[in-house]
Amino acid sequence: MKKDLKIQNSLIMGWNLLQKNESSFWYKGYLNNITFEKVFNDLQKIKLSELNFYINELDGNFALIFKNKFFTIASVDKISSIPLFYYENESSIIITPHVFMLKKFLQNEKYDSVSVLSMKMSGYTIGNDTLISKLKKINCGEYFFFKKNDERYVLNKYYTYIPKNLKLDDSLENCRNRYLNATYNVFQKLHKRSIEQNKKIAVSMSAGLDTRLIVSILKEIGADNIIGFSFGLKNNFEANAAKDLCKYLNIPWKFSEYTNSKLKKNIQTNKFKEFREKTDTFYSSSSYLDFFAIEELKDNSFLNDSIIVNGHSGDFIAGNHMLTQFYNHQYSKNFFRNAAKAIIDKHFRLWLNLANKKNDEIIENLLINQMQKLNIEVKDPKQIFGVIENIQLEERQSKHCLSRQRNYEFLGLDWALPLWDNEYLVFWEKIPFELKLNRNFYVDTLSKRNFQLVWTGKKWSKLNQKRNINPILVKILRYLIKFFFIFSKKKWKIFDKKYFHYWYDIGCSYAHVDYFKIILQKKKFRNAVSWQVKSYLEKKNINL
Repeated sequence: MKKDLKIQNSLIMGWNLLQKNESSFWYKGYLNNITFEKVFNDLQKIKLSELNFYINELDGNFALIFKNKFFTIASVDKISSIPLFYYENESSIIITPHVFMLKKFLQNEKYDSVSVLSMKMSGYTIGNDTLISKLKKINCGEYFFFKKNDERYVLNKYYTYIPKNLKLDDSLENCRNRYLNATYNVFQKLHKRSIEQNKKIAVSMSAGLDTRLIVSILKEIGADNIIGFSFGLKNNFEANAAKDLCKYLNIPWKFSEYTNSKLKKNIQTNKFKEFREKTDTFYSSSSYLDFFAIEELKDNSFLNDSIIVNGHSGDFIAGNHMLTQFYNHQYSKNFFRNAAKAIIDKHFRLWLNLANKKNDEIIENLLINQMQKLNIEVKDPKQIFGVIENIQLEERQSKHCLSRQRNYEFLGLDWALPLWDNEYLVFWEKIPFELKLNRNFYVDTLSKRNFQLVWTGKKWSKLNQKRNINPILVKILRYLIKFFFIFSKKKWKIFDKKYFHYWYDIGCSYAHVDYFKIILQKKKFRNAVSWQVKSYLEKKNINL
């Protein structure tokens, strides 16, 4: 049965529309090497055999929907930084970036039990699936293609990130130089864009190495339009480190103080409820904590006319998520099954009551199916970590971590993801496992280059290690009670998480939950994300 194809979109949250004759072009994001207007013109005359190459060459973070009288294309970028969906019913197919626009169609749809399980265990679904069977996500490096009068659409994979080099393809020194050259190029593109748009570069600062890289290289190339901001509990170590770094680099810095009571009130506002409704993807519980800081600093004019930049995904792409501590060789030469188990042990343990053989086998099979789609034969155990990186990118990184970009868009702010730049994807894909493990290559190279002199020396080497517990009463009480767990670190960790973490979590991540609800909960949970997922699902009448 032939179906009509419709586009449901609106000029909100950064979306734009171009129209000419019988062609329409929706687009969002930014491109470094071409204008969207040029893309629109190119797509009107492109040969279908050229589509894969053309989209792959687009340098930036984007989503686009093109439709003419012959065909429809809906594409996301290599990391799916901006979501796109397709919904298929008996009579039509609908393309949309906004699930809330499909409310009348989805209200009678049933939830998919397997996707619900995945969400409960990890906070996100797997592959193209969402909580609703008929609603699908266009995944990383994919585009949806539908030709008029055809009975079926196709999903084409134009790009796949999968590191598989077992050794360097050049000398170590040359690789270091290539990385530094890529770094200069990436941040010169960001700086150029900020100047052309007459905007500040606002960096969401932490104590980590990734935001240190962002501000130090920007200062190195002469950018004088940088501002920094942090948020969380008063005097938290992340914010204090960011403040010290910004002071040294002469970067204006602001702090948004969080308390549990303050955030609890903010979560109940109509504006926040609208934000959650309009950015709900049905594939992730989403990360929203910096929403309140962005809103406050924007209202105070500090972030006006800014491009927001956070540290995603330097920590991941440079090798700090290899999962070596979870990987074992339980199944001889069954690399995919061993990899799936490592991913489950790391990311699918939000609620330990769900960690059973039956549930693990369901998730395991889903993950293995995703790995098999890569069409790669693993002959060496080291190669499997490239497969793990691919799965983590296309699942947790893309779906959960990059959901932060919706916070900025809803509040009318532009953003950039320099550490996900195409040049970095090309570079890191070729670096072997041993050099990426624990970010050895990344840290060593940046320490040797020492941008703005903030990478070596006692002050900077310990910048992100000065962890403190606030407020002071919690610190004292924790210290006294910890004495009774002197012979059991494991039991203390569980006790501390259940009774104290609510009060000293620097992002006040538990603020949406009543404290007594947490301490009375008998089920073991991993962290604040466990509770965020629980709250998200309960609003959909799904119980753990």
